[in-house]
Amino acid sequence: MAILEVKKVVMITAQILVNALEKKDVDLSYFDFLIFDECHHTTLNHPYNTIMRNYLLKKKEGTSRLPFILGLSASLGVGSDGDAAKHIITLCANMDATCVSHVRENLEDLEQHVHTPESDKICRVNPRPKDDPFRKIIEEIMLDQECTHVGEAPHDKGSQEYENWIIQCRMTAEKTHNHTETVICRYLQAFNDALMLYENLRAIDALECIDNHFDDRSIAVDFIKAEEYLRSEYELNHQQKLMKITKKETTNDCPKLKKLVELLKSIFGRNKSSKGIILCRTRKIAKGLKLFLEQESSLVSECIKCDCLVGQGKADMKDTMTEEQQAKVLKRFKDGKINILVATDIAQEGLDMPACNVVIRFNFVSNEIGTVQSRGRARASGECFLIVERGSRNEKHEESNREKVQRMNEALLNVDHKSEEEFKEEVLKRQNELIEKYEQELLKNKETQLLDRAADVQVLCKECSVFLCLASDLCERGCHITCDNLEFRKKIREFKKKNCDEYRDTINMGTIKCAESNCGQPLGILVLFKGSTDHKGYGLKAQSLKFMNPKKLVNQTWTIKKWKKRTFEIKQL
Repeated sequence: MAILEVKKVVMITAQILVNALEKKDVDLSYFDFLIFDECHHTTLNHPYNTIMRNYLLKKKEGTSRLPFILGLSASLGVGSDGDAAKHIITLCANMDATCVSHVRENLEDLEQHVHTPESDKICRVNPRPKDDPFRKIIEEIMLDQECTHVGEAPHDKGSQEYENWIIQCRMTAEKTHNHTETVICRYLQAFNDALMLYENLRAIDALECIDNHFDDRSIAVDFIKAEEYLRSEYELNHQQKLMKITKKETTNDCPKLKKLVELLKSIFGRNKSSKGIILCRTRKIAKGLKLFLEQESSLVSECIKCDCLVGQGKADMKDTMTEEQQAKVLKRFKDGKINILVATDIAQEGLDMPACNVVIRFNFVSNEIGTVQSRGRARASGECFLIVERGSRNEKHEESNREKVQRMNEALLNVDHKSEEEFKEEVLKRQNELIEKYEQELLKNKETQLLDRAADVQVLCKECSVFLCLASDLCERGCHITCDNLEFRKKIREFKKKNCDEYRDTINMGTIKCAESNCGQPLGILVLFKGSTDHKGYGLKAQSLKFMNPKKLVNQTWTIKKWKKRTFEIKQL
């Protein structure tokens, strides 16, 4: 990293440092001091923890020059098993920290200068009626497809449990090369997504979700019979009925939207100069809420001006924002050109936000850390609200989070009562356990990557099982896995974007999809690699592919979620 030769202080994302460490472009000994903001993320496979694994392994080797570590956080959490005391010890072991400092004195003075609401006001609303006509039509379509192809679902339609079930059905179909069932499962997932959106937004937003999936699938030149039947039934018998319902719908038909309007009218009615954040779970909901607030006639008099802030996501994802787009939205919010920011959890922590007097979590409950972090955004003597369905899983989850926050605070007090030597001994003991675990994982990963010869492994489309290339044709260029076999270009179709997203080393030019006539599965992105001579290539998505080694006795396919989990070597360019 040439920048280290000319700059004394560098602010970078954790992943950039991880990439540089893996490529050996930089070593931790180059640094004197590392500061981890939101250090509670230093667990599991987060980039923070990847950096610290590197650090701890070097420490065991006896490396004399390692940076000083400082972690900052507003909330440490209680860990996945709920043991707050154990979690703090593990977090400190990962961070190589033998001291936890937090405000113990002059708390009253702090509260005078830094306002943070003690807890959110929970606004409980009823769900939409079960016999709702929009819901009934979609459920009938789904039931018909289930009975024909995958069997009736064991879970309620429009639920997270249903989504988990249908994804598992699709994965099974992919492994057994059942293309028909794979395609139908994707439609069922789209219908389920629409029902989940419908609980939070308007019918028109849910209908758009369905139509978008139908449009994405229209790339297929020849539909399989089951898909052709489904599309024909939907377009002839259901689409117009759903459209009629969307035109008759009012804000009062969606209890959550009704409550949101009531809150905003009350807040802005009392204080026209209010500034607030609405937090929601997904990018689709954020986009839908922004449109709703712009179009809701009853809010016109309140002078509400809103915009949307979502994460950058992966290059092949929809409804994402570039860093430049995020910066523009945040500047408009700080300058007062917008007074409501509709955002995903990207706004909960990390970003430099202006003080707000209202934060509304719109049916959005993350973990105990998120419960604390979201309140921290209401620093301008404001209020925090949670709009949630009565009796829902989210309501119960929020109650659990509040109890976890209490346990976390008690665990911090227990740390205060331990002697410095006692605490240090516990941290070092846990650290030695973690280092042993990391060494075993490294050995296992090396062994896994040598299981198959790249020249023996076939790379297939995950959906239709068509052969794309050999693993030996793959190569690593920057942070992307591409294919340098000219025959591969005949197996894909390129879809260029009108507005390309430009990054430091690459330009995202569009997407690539399987060219098989009845498929059209997205396989990754179309990339222009910058250099002395610009080179067009691809960013293949590991999750869109499956692999097979015909030379093995058991001729089965396998999938991976990330390229680092591959069983073969990939050459680097």
